[in-house]
Amino acid sequence: MCGSSDAHCLCSGCVDYRPVVRPDGRCGDSYEGHGGNPGQCDPNSITPCCSTGGWCGGSDAHCSCSGCVDFRSKWRSDLRCGSSYPAPGANPGQCDPNGASPCCSSGGWCGSSAAHCTCSGCVDYRPVLLKWRSDLRCGSSNPAPGATPGQCDPNGATPCCSSGGWCGSSAAHCTCDGCVDYRPVLLKWRSDLRCGSSNPAPGATPGQCDPDGATPCCSSGGWCGSSAAHCTCSGCVDYRPKLKWRSDLRCGSSYPAPGANPGECNPSGSSPCCGMGGWCGGLYAHCTCEVCVDYRPKKWRSDLRCGSSYPAPGANPGQCDPNGASPCCSSGGWCGSSTAHCTCSLCVDYRQ
Repeated sequence: MCGSSDAHCLCSGCVDYRPVVRPDGRCGDSYEGHGGNPGQCDPNSITPCCSTGGWCGGSDAHCSCSGCVDFRSKWRSDLRCGSSYPAPGANPGQCDPNGASPCCSSGGWCGSSAAHCTCSGCVDYRPVLLKWRSDLRCGSSNPAPGATPGQCDPNGATPCCSSGGWCGSSAAHCTCDGCVDYRPVLLKWRSDLRCGSSNPAPGATPGQCDPDGATPCCSSGGWCGSSAAHCTCSGCVDYRPKLKWRSDLRCGSSYPAPGANPGECNPSGSSPCCGMGGWCGGLYAHCTCEVCVDYRPKKWRSDLRCGSSYPAPGANPGQCDPNGASPCCSSGGWCGSSTAHCTCSLCVDYRQ
């Protein structure tokens, strides 16, 4: 039965069909409409916006101030968008973030393809964070609310998805066979082959050159190319990846590598550690001496979490530092040294 009492309007399962727009022109949290709170303004009237003072109106003080709410639609029914196609409540016109065409292409059309959502100049109006998960899982087996397969935050500390479905930043997450790097790499260089401080790219200042392309070096004059005048001159910048280790297995401050000083050792090779004599190797004298440096990805985390729910860059499940103050992993996934960390059922003592 229809009615107007609290039992008809406010109960669980009740539906209040009265409008949320008030006849007195008030709006906002302090002025509840019949059908909801906060009270709204009629988007089809001459007073479609709610000011910070709680009045509906159509001026800048109602529609465009900080804290104002414009109830007019921010997108158009003809699927046009951008600065050339303003909507009633937004200029430039947007796209419905919850609809089938949530992205605005560089040509001013709403759609959902790569040409609408991920091109240079495209705008994706879907909530960005919904493309990745808070538990750092990713890939086809771990869909996110806004993306299948689940992605990784391209601007965060873990922008790459490993072949095992974990977001991270190590080589095992970013450059392995099957890994996906979600950082916008191509935006660091320009299509016109200009580079340098006078020619910034969308994702880098100074503008760079494509390290994997035919013109990987920036000349002193600000042009990308591959000749000696682009790659080896004074003031030139070679953007091709530079190894941090040497082919002769020397390392340390006396043996710099093209991409690192002091020279490092290949963390994925058979000689991942730099010994006190400046040689890379895999023996105790290279990896565990007092001044040795082990370049393999750490098997433990700085936040002292461990176990299958907390992978480390070099181990899944994450381990604990066997030579540190917290060498044992508790059943709850914390590194420590008490009996609750080292000797309980399901505890793991990494000293052994």
